[in-house]
Amino acid sequence: MVAEQRIVEVSRIVSGSMEPTLAVGDWLISTSIPMLNLPIARGDIVTFYPPRGRPSPIPLVKRVIGLPGESVAVRGGAVFIDGTRLDEPYLHGTSTPYSMVVAKVPEGTVLVLGDNRGRSEDSSVFGAVELRRLRHKVWLRIAPTSRHCSFAGPVLGFPPCT
Repeated sequence: MVAEQRIVEVSRIVSGSMEPTLAVGDWLISTSIPMLNLPIARGDIVTFYPPRGRPSPIPLVKRVIGLPGESVAVRGGAVFIDGTRLDEPYLHGTSTPYSMVVAKVPEGTVLVLGDNRGRSEDSSVFGAVELRRLRHKVWLRIAPTSRHCSFAGPVLGFPPCT
């Protein structure tokens, strides 16, 4: 399947896998990773089509947790990168008591998790995602207006997302 690529895309959240950060009904603006040659960093929220064998008509939205070459594990709901606990303030103190065995992130891939770990089909289910499958990096939450914010810090009058 070849998907049309846009530099900027507007999309609506349709699942609770990224709660509390993104709620069902939130509207987002995201920017093309390949067309703008955007770097990928831990904590980025990205869209992608799931790996082969897990078809989806719409891209998934998840957070980049593990980078190429790192070892990632989840114990008691806490993420560990190369043995060091990851600070995840975007979870707002929520924790899902689940675990994931240590996984080495292969070169050319990233490990992605939903913020709502108990309700997310992510790398804990389908493994690492190839960098070439990443489509967009989420930039702004534009609606509802009571929740508008920027994932890139304060920009265009949007406050930073917390």
